[in-house]
Amino acid sequence: MALTPAEAFRQSDAVFVGVLVAVRRPTVMMSSMDESRFVFEVTDVYKGAVHRIQSIVTASDGASCGLELPTGATAVVYGIEEGYEMSPEPGEYVAGLCGGTAALSTVAIPASFGSPTAPLPGSSPIGEDDGALSVLVRNWYWFALPLLVIVGSLVVIR
Repeated sequence: MALTPAEAFRQSDAVFVGVLVAVRRPTVMMSSMDESRFVFEVTDVYKGAVHRIQSIVTASDGASCGLELPTGATAVVYGIEEGYEMSPEPGEYVAGLCGGTAALSTVAIPASFGSPTAPLPGSSPIGEDDGALSVLVRNWYWFALPLLVIVGSLVVIR
């Protein structure tokens, strides 16, 4: 069930408009709930402590309410400090399609939101977007090298 902008605003810890500048997805996805990071360049803040560069944690797939926006899209983002079984760093927010976040071209900002303010300078923290399996796959050679040394030593000893 879709939230109205007023409902999404009330339920959110942060509301802002920004341009999506980067998407960081896990190297290996095991589930549509695996965390991705969407990084926005923020232009207008309507609620909360939002940085000029703001990281949003979301599920990696729209089927799990994850964000589905192309890089370069301008969006209105409704973020919460924690939820949806996500693990944001302090200063990051969690957002998803089910919370009302959408491309600005498809929604309007209600006058009840008031006048926007400027974002905080700098960047929010941008947490790790990989789980243990992704780290293992991306760094396989650090695990393989000791194994090769051990196997090689056993062959030479025999």
